[in-house]
Amino acid sequence: MKPQVLLVTTSPLMVNHFLRGHLKALAQNYDINLGVNVSEPYRLRLQGINCRVVPIRIERKIAPLRDFVALVTLLRCMRAGEFALVHSFTPKAGLLAMIAGWLTRVPLRLHTFQGEVWVTRRGFMRRLLKAADWLTARLTTHALVVGEGERQFLIREGVLEKNSIVLAKGSIAGIDVECFRPNPAARDQIRTSLKIGENATVLLFLGRIARDKGIMDLANAFRCTAEKRPDLHLVVAGPDEENLRQEIDFATQSVRDRVHFAGLLENPADWLAAADILCLPSYREGFPVVILEAAGVGIPSLGSRIYGVSDAIVDGVTGLLHEPANVPDISSKLSSLVDDRIARVALGQAARARVIKDFDSRQVITALVEFYRQLDPGGRRPSRPRKNSPFE
Repeated sequence: MKPQVLLVTTSPLMVNHFLRGHLKALAQNYDINLGVNVSEPYRLRLQGINCRVVPIRIERKIAPLRDFVALVTLLRCMRAGEFALVHSFTPKAGLLAMIAGWLTRVPLRLHTFQGEVWVTRRGFMRRLLKAADWLTARLTTHALVVGEGERQFLIREGVLEKNSIVLAKGSIAGIDVECFRPNPAARDQIRTSLKIGENATVLLFLGRIARDKGIMDLANAFRCTAEKRPDLHLVVAGPDEENLRQEIDFATQSVRDRVHFAGLLENPADWLAAADILCLPSYREGFPVVILEAAGVGIPSLGSRIYGVSDAIVDGVTGLLHEPANVPDISSKLSSLVDDRIARVALGQAARARVIKDFDSRQVITALVEFYRQLDPGGRRPSRPRKNSPFE
């Protein structure tokens, strides 16, 4: 029989966009179970992947009663199955899965750290969320991190120890370089639909529309830059989690006719191909895959000089970095990219070459499969001895 493995995360979005390749590859050697917050398994895109879905209501936000119910569900699942390994993704799933895995003595307990919510918090909530990550790390047998910058940050903060690991060159899943590639036909189609000329310069923000993503900084920097450049456009795509559209409209009022809201995208590769520069002025990131996707289609990125983003952008080689929350610096860097098309194209070409070399999804998936092989879940059989303290 194949060793039993349980992967745990919070939402179908995480599975559909980042974990499908991992699941498919791991299912060749392991009996895969997927614990995820979904009451309707058909929302998961698992066609061609042999795994069993275990609905577990794990929510992103703190919800004590529901979190307790989710923990009990995980405990029952782990006691019922003879799991050799449990692997969690996202903070809440990590905390609950590692607690349940430790209590049921699952031999191998992995968590992948990929961006910390507490980085932008203050006071009690920062201490609480940081303590949750600290506890998650202490309950693991192996801690994975999506980027070296994040790993070093977590070591400095006392959350992780030095034996934590970054697989391959980093990122959670890499990208499909055949899907994310230059696409002149998609570029023309989307620009035509938005009534944007071929010679115009298009900035794209793609992600959660939220303050911690720096969207208001970008809106203000775009206004400052676009007032002097009539062919500059901004496309904002993603879920408006904090109802910021009206505030963005107000911030860009003088150039409002050149701000385009695209909503949720079914074909992000096409929209990236239609852009000239990806903008990610975020305050916190693990390893932003969207920067790799932009590199795949051959465009440079402008991002904050923070851990995670600094792993994804090689400053001056594949894009530019600016100081976080610094609107004048964002505007200045934008101006340099907009005004120098030759340099912009060169940055985009270098970005695509780097992503093909280091971040092809097949390389990242192979690294995880090899890591599992070295851990040898097949040789680890669950047992229920006396529970030693995770802090020993």
